[in-house]
Amino acid sequence: MQLLITQAKAVSNAVKDLLSQVKENVPGQKPCEQAMEKLRGAQTELEQAAISATAGQLKPLEATNLKGYQEQLESATIEIKDLIEPLAESAKSHPERLGHNVVTMSLYFEPLSRATIGAASKLTDMTRQQDLFSQARTLMEAMSDMAPVLCVDTTA
Repeated sequence: MQLLITQAKAVSNAVKDLLSQVKENVPGQKPCEQAMEKLRGAQTELEQAAISATAGQLKPLEATNLKGYQEQLESATIEIKDLIEPLAESAKSHPERLGHNVVTMSLYFEPLSRATIGAASKLTDMTRQQDLFSQARTLMEAMSDMAPVLCVDTTA
């Protein structure tokens, strides 16, 4: 009986190790992980700025004016919106493209975060600032919820 327990444990550990190695070496997994890391970084940057704004300590960014930040924000959101259909198509019919599409979409979250922060830094109304942060946060949270699921699907 003890031998069976020992063997079962050894087999269980070997299967766990094998699954771990498979997951680490699946094509597209590393780019997906990097995409999720970029997304987390953009979210952290956005959250820190939102906290600063709530405390009345968000310093105006000088890279451009409010209109320039609004244009950058619009551009990033349009790009993200335009990638939703290819992402959905990949999920339905071309799972081999999921990782690539997640990575492509992740490229727009840093510009979205920076444009949101820049635009908010130019607004004097704290309510408008928080609304802007909230909208960007909602978009990023949706992607944060979706990306890990889609990336795991690339291993199927």
